[in-house]
Amino acid sequence: MNESWVIGFVCGLVAVAVLFRLVARKILQIDGAEKTKYDERQMIERGKGYRYAFFAYVIFNIIFFMVDTGVDVTLPVGFLMICGLLLASGVHVVYCIFHEAYWGLNNRVKNYIILLIIAGVVNLAIGISAGMHGAWYTDGVLHSSAYNLIVAIFLAVILVAMLIKWMQDKREVE
Repeated sequence: MNESWVIGFVCGLVAVAVLFRLVARKILQIDGAEKTKYDERQMIERGKGYRYAFFAYVIFNIIFFMVDTGVDVTLPVGFLMICGLLLASGVHVVYCIFHEAYWGLNNRVKNYIILLIIAGVVNLAIGISAGMHGAWYTDGVLHSSAYNLIVAIFLAVILVAMLIKWMQDKREVE
């Protein structure tokens, strides 16, 4: 890895963290509180979600280990690691969405949806742009710009889960 890539990555990571913190403080909380508030039932369901996410991550790593020892995998380890982390995060988020434990009592759900859409579109645009310039593969190795496509898919899965849950709730009210 060259030095300019590392510096750019760190600067981008810091910028996203600062921007998210500012946005989260201003628009995501209804009451302006620092932390999201959950009731007891939500905390129990979130705990179950973490447990299922842990098991998903362990199973993913076991499968990766078995495939890695038996087949010559040409994907970089970083790519497989991000896939495992996103899989586990996805299991947790989707479980919590369907058990009404993802959003806190003091959250503005619409603003989260807007942020997810923006993040998904940005990641998709970066991934597609890199692919159009032939930067997904460099010397037969998957480049980190392809990771943006995986993140965009992860965000799309979350948005679809939210839409399904919203439609289920709407149907129950009628």
